[in-house]
Amino acid sequence: GCHMPLGVYCEERNENFNVWIAQADEKGSILKRMFKQTENVEGLAENLFTLLKKENTKMVFFSSKPLGNDHYLQVLNNAGCKVQSQSFVDIKRIKIDSEIQFLNYDWLFFSSKNGVLHFFEQITHLPEGIKIAAIGNETAKLIHAYGYKVDFIGEGENAFIADSFLTLAEGLSVLFPGALNRQPNLREIISKYCKTYTLNTYENHPYSAAKIDADVLVFTSALNVEGFLLENTISSQQTVIAMGLSTKAYLLERGYSKVLIPPQKSHLSIAELICGL
Repeated sequence: GCHMPLGVYCEERNENFNVWIAQADEKGSILKRMFKQTENVEGLAENLFTLLKKENTKMVFFSSKPLGNDHYLQVLNNAGCKVQSQSFVDIKRIKIDSEIQFLNYDWLFFSSKNGVLHFFEQITHLPEGIKIAAIGNETAKLIHAYGYKVDFIGEGENAFIADSFLTLAEGLSVLFPGALNRQPNLREIISKYCKTYTLNTYENHPYSAAKIDADVLVFTSALNVEGFLLENTISSQQTVIAMGLSTKAYLLERGYSKVLIPPQKSHLSIAELICGL
């Protein structure tokens, strides 16, 4: 009803239950959002409502540049969290040859917002007929902001993304604009069934920054983990969240076994996960 707007969605996946919940105190008030994963649903409703009423006083750190007054910040601030943001990666644009022939490619595939930014800030026109793929809704949203339609959005593990994408693009040519030192995993899978090419639009390197003290550490890339660990350590009391499987894999390589990952690759999905801790 309008006096307590409430939405709940629950799915069973891999023998676990994923639950999303959104609730407002009354019509027009700020929406509370939360994600919870559990092995069973016994007592789950009561637990969720207890969490919704409880103030979350955690200090949360994002290893990325502040995005401004975005929705994920509103969700975290409304829950009572304090948020810090700082990138540990130095990014430099690589000039794109203006003579590049996009007519040779059927698809452009973007895996990050930085890839989108440093591409479309240099290339202002694409030929008709070329299609665009993106990993994650945030990457897709930025492509939309430049005025282009996104024909495919991938979420989840690289193998799943590749399988879904190949139903549309098998046998075609795919260009991957992005970082000079990008992770090749996804392209390697797709290259078995497509002609794939890379276009370096920026280079990124980790750098040392100030010490960070937070209850929750959110890492948006493996390079940000590397830069963070130059001056910081991760304690067993801190909750570690990775945005994406490659970032989680790097944290596991560095010896950090307790790493959470959001159901979607977005800041908002991470905020919902933190509110459900």
